[in-house]
Amino acid sequence: MKLFLMIGLAGCQSSRLISECADELDQPKKSFTEYSSFSIPVECFRSLNRKSSRYLSGLISKVERAYPEFLSSPDKVRISLHSSEKWISYRGLFGLCLPRDLILNLEYENELVALLMWHLLRVGENDESAFQGTVEGMYSSRYDPRGLSSIFGVLLNKRKNSPYSKEKLLYFRGAVDEVISKATPIRNPYVQSSEFLLFQREIRK
Repeated sequence: MKLFLMIGLAGCQSSRLISECADELDQPKKSFTEYSSFSIPVECFRSLNRKSSRYLSGLISKVERAYPEFLSSPDKVRISLHSSEKWISYRGLFGLCLPRDLILNLEYENELVALLMWHLLRVGENDESAFQGTVEGMYSSRYDPRGLSSIFGVLLNKRKNSPYSKEKLLYFRGAVDEVISKATPIRNPYVQSSEFLLFQREIRK
């Protein structure tokens, strides 16, 4: 099974809901029900260049090859970014929409991989459902799984942007750290790459 990444094409005003951007993304509005249920004004991010698109696709493909269980994710994944003040990640029939500013606050590539895997493997609104799979997949593809724990650290430091309470974030981080503690550490894990820094520079424009 092959995962295909398509970056959302858009240029909507921040005062409009994602569901109102559906026509510009050439997607049926019914695909955006999960977005509109939050009723949060967000802007659809513009398209990324081909190099950035290949970079994101490569991250997912690397995990896909090393971790067969990841193949249970959707055949097609449309990835877009939003700039809402709340760093909520949305997933639905439309694909996956990630908070741009959260990505800009990440320091390492393994954190971005963790963010992608966590939400692609998550079952419905159950945030904890993908912790085990994310850690296993990152180990299999030689990414440092502590990147998932680091995401919750970033959200703890940016409380006004976090969609979770402090107590929930501490619980999440503790649960992930417990999963990691039961695994055998890997030598020389992937943590950073120049492509990640170039990707951040591109979406910052």
